Amino acid sequence: MVNTLSSVLGQRQRKQKLKTIVLLVITTVLPIAFAVWYIGIYPSIYDNICRTRIYDDMAAKIDKIMSANINIIPITVEENSTSYGAGASGVIFAKEKDTYYALTAAHVVPDTVFI
Repeated sequence: MVNTLSSVLGQRQRKQKLKTIVLLVITTVLPIAFAVWYIGIYPSIYDNICRTRIYDDMAAKIDKIMSANINIIPITVEENSTSYGAGASGVIFAKEKDTYYALTAAHVVPDTVFI
């Protein structure tokens, strides 16, 4: 009878210790692990995915898309000289016959009339 009572009490104590350990893991270790993942690891993984992602629908068109990127170099012609500016970038977004339409920043073409 004494052995049975002590073994029952020992089992209860072991169960109580196990419950305490599980509760400790749930309330401290898991939140810390989640914080490390969310703050430290996940952003770098997400950043790399964003930088290296090519959508399937764009993969077939990537050469055409990249060929639309242009370098805009301003040319100033005066009486006896021609000078070239530093240049800027733009993207061709439309073409009608021999006319190309490019999208660029406003400071690239400062003397242009905007509509």
